[in-house]
Amino acid sequence: MSAIPDEIWMQIMDIGVQRNILNYRDLSSLAISSRRLCRLSNHSFLWELLWTKDFPSDSIPESLTKDLKSLYKQKFERVKSTKIAAHKRSVLRVQSQALVLERECKDLGTLLNGERRRLNSTLSELKNIERARQSSVALKIWQPEIIHTRQQDVVEQTPVRTDSRIHSLKMEIAVCKERIERFSRSICEKNSLMERVKSKLESLQYKPLPESCISRFQGSPKKAKITDKRIENAIKSDFRSLGN
Repeated sequence: MSAIPDEIWMQIMDIGVQRNILNYRDLSSLAISSRRLCRLSNHSFLWELLWTKDFPSDSIPESLTKDLKSLYKQKFERVKSTKIAAHKRSVLRVQSQALVLERECKDLGTLLNGERRRLNSTLSELKNIERARQSSVALKIWQPEIIHTRQQDVVEQTPVRTDSRIHSLKMEIAVCKERIERFSRSICEKNSLMERVKSKLESLQYKPLPESCISRFQGSPKKAKITDKRIENAIKSDFRSLGN
């Protein structure tokens, strides 16, 4: 390797950067391998190529063209901070969605329990009125005195007209059942949506940045699968090498 001229090394690095074989991490690794490669990898045109590829929408200030490596480091820090802030906003947004869905499920559950209590009360009242109607029919038939007296008491305890009341109670029962079905369906839909939101939240909290955000600064797709701590340690190591 020491016999290879500097011009050949520069061509190798140039081709590697242009073909996306070498990225900022590889040049930083070369810079700490030897003094010669540190000098060659610090050439401005290599970092200018990296700048053009990684930040195509930003132009290089003419006053800072001599120290493009430090400029790239500062730009990378800003991009990293922007990505982390965007990720935190995404996590907060998904967390708020989960809280809203949880509150809506709780409210729907309260409404559902109220309709169930109303349905049970209506069914109980309907049962009593039907019992009173049966007793009023039985009064027209001869029965022993004790049974006749008991049925007479049941009829007297129901002052309203049984036929009209029974009809209104049946209508109310139908409405209660329809509401219970609608609330139950809404709760199932909200729970299903909340499960998807929680799954999304877990995936966001597992990785500090989406793979699409860090893949542009990594050479191999396999590197994007390493854990969060290793990503942070690798970036800190690269920044130390960039400072050299």
